[in-house]
Amino acid sequence: MIQCATIFTDHMLLQRGKPIAVFGTGTPGETVTVSVPERRCTVSGAVDADGSWCVTLPPMPGGTGCTMTVNEQTFTDVAFGEVWLAGGQSNMEFMLKDAKNGAAELAQCADSNVRYFSVPRNTFRDDAYKAAMDAAHWELPSTETSGTWSAAGYLAAKELAQTLGVPVGIIGCNFGGSSVSCWLPEEDLRAAFADCDVFVLPSVANSEAFGIVQQEAMVYGKPVINTALPTGVPHVSLDGVTGITVPPEDADALAQAIQKLADDKTLREQYGSAAAKRVAEEYEEKDVVDKVYATLKEVAERRQRK
Repeated sequence: MIQCATIFTDHMLLQRGKPIAVFGTGTPGETVTVSVPERRCTVSGAVDADGSWCVTLPPMPGGTGCTMTVNEQTFTDVAFGEVWLAGGQSNMEFMLKDAKNGAAELAQCADSNVRYFSVPRNTFRDDAYKAAMDAAHWELPSTETSGTWSAAGYLAAKELAQTLGVPVGIIGCNFGGSSVSCWLPEEDLRAAFADCDVFVLPSVANSEAFGIVQQEAMVYGKPVINTALPTGVPHVSLDGVTGITVPPEDADALAQAIQKLADDKTLREQYGSAAAKRVAEEYEEKDVVDKVYATLKEVAERRQRK
């Protein structure tokens, strides 16, 4: 049986002006036929020996009101426009309903010409992950659906849609607190840290519980600018020792901290050296495991005494 990948659902938005890969799984050797009747386009292929298939549609102009059939399955309200990935951590995850003027944006979002696909935030490929992926689908903008969309992703898409005059789709794939190493190949990560002078973590939400990405920058000997959240963030990189800590949501203080380190190579090197030393001394894997175990043991003993 032919199945499409989860990204292909009703209301989907596909990239205009470029070849479009449509893919999924099925029985090896089975024929796959993909059609967009409104564009008089039909392409066929077959499932490979490993059970995967992929056919490529030719470039399409922007527009809405299309259908796409894949063998016996029909997807409705298909659009062609610009597709962007809203990937990252808590700043990209920050929801539209919580943003400044978020309520006003939600009240008028229905006419924004933006669509959104949210990738489920699951940490393991278990049954819950599969169920969440099976339920994922493209959403149209409304006060009921758009509140949990990425604020940064939506606002950028809204402006693009107005400027370009085509629908814009956002694929929200973000997870607060996830390591930057989850988003980049190791060689690219090393190159990025080698090229930078300062690492900035301008988090404003308490959901940023630790900011492990700070440790990754510190391993490479980079000074860190973080925010004074009431979480573990300012404990990882210490103000005046391994970098600079500024108040959350204080753009002026953040700019001054960046400028200070940009102008002072000696201070950058001092903080960077201390940062690498702190990671090596405080966050070595065995020490962290021992500390977690000791904390859990203490909590268990307290409960027993009660």
